[in-house]
Amino acid sequence: MQIFRFGPTLGQSISQYESRNFVLARLLRLDETAVLSLVYLEPGGVIGHHAAIGDQLFLVLLGQGDVRGAAGNWQTVQPGQAVFWCDGEHHETRTEQGLTAIMVEGNRVDPTIYLQLMLDENITR
Repeated sequence: MQIFRFGPTLGQSISQYESRNFVLARLLRLDETAVLSLVYLEPGGVIGHHAAIGDQLFLVLLGQGDVRGAAGNWQTVQPGQAVFWCDGEHHETRTEQGLTAIMVEGNRVDPTIYLQLMLDENITR
């Protein structure tokens, strides 16, 4: 058995794309197709507007924030919800209170196999 540490103190502070109060902590590579990371956004944090490099699944664990994708409409997300951006899709995340999420990035990320799609007239693809 081995025991590992992880957390925001072991991550990298990101300021690209006008991001702020954003720490990304890589956790592991899933073969050659995907990377699993933890995202920490402190209160007032922003992951600036940028294009996804590969598919991205953003699973909210703690806190609350707002996200937007190609359509440009802001949507609030909270624990138990996941956001999927496809390769090349422009997107942005912000939070007033802080947010922690797991992020899976890679080729062929398909959340539809296991996750339930939220059907809400307020959510625009």
